[in-house]
Amino acid sequence: MRWVEELRDKHNGEIFIFGCGPSFGKLPRDFTKGRITIGLNWVFTKFPNCTYFCMGHDNIAKAIRDDSPEFLKKCIFISYPYTKGITWPTDYNDDPIWIKWASIDGLRTPPKVARERFKKMVKEMMDPGRRENCIHFEYLTILHTAIEVAVIMGATQISLIGCDPQPRRQEFHTTSIPYYVEADKRINKHLQKIVFNLMRAGTGWLIEDFKPYGVDIRHCYFKDGVLKYNLNPYKTIGIIQND
Repeated sequence: MRWVEELRDKHNGEIFIFGCGPSFGKLPRDFTKGRITIGLNWVFTKFPNCTYFCMGHDNIAKAIRDDSPEFLKKCIFISYPYTKGITWPTDYNDDPIWIKWASIDGLRTPPKVARERFKKMVKEMMDPGRRENCIHFEYLTILHTAIEVAVIMGATQISLIGCDPQPRRQEFHTTSIPYYVEADKRINKHLQKIVFNLMRAGTGWLIEDFKPYGVDIRHCYFKDGVLKYNLNPYKTIGIIQND
């Protein structure tokens, strides 16, 4: 198996992460040219020229394996057996890159406990003596894993596009991908608020924890053909939990 550690410090400078949110739909198709980019989940269907793809669902991995196997060599998958309750197919040959991963159950884990896990993980990631055995955490979104991957790659600036901090429909993809159409029908508004609140919280923690190591993480978007940056839209007052 290939592990993400082989990408350590391979890409210094700015790395862009593309999410599936509405603002991603305004991105010029030639934006990837000359840039290091990580596309999340179904982004590969719209921007196949991303440098890497980071996947959080096995159905997406299967779709790539069956329909676009040429993408496997630049795919970063969350690794079994670290993923409790998630069984990933093993017939990918040695093509994908894997990351040792364990999700934090945002619906059951108290925010204070999750916060401490993030702090501990970042310290392990940045410690040369411990980083190879680090288990990576996310708070109900593959975005957090992708940010951690970008840090491993050597990014000093991580720019997030389509990783919108508000609970809106993922319009850019729901218009063309049946999976998201069905997902929109299943996810109720309360659960959607929980997921986006956890995304904001975890992203805000990563912004805070990586900053002392010289890593700047920020949200950006296109408007009138110009790339614009937000300071930190991921701050959250409180975390909504499922009662």
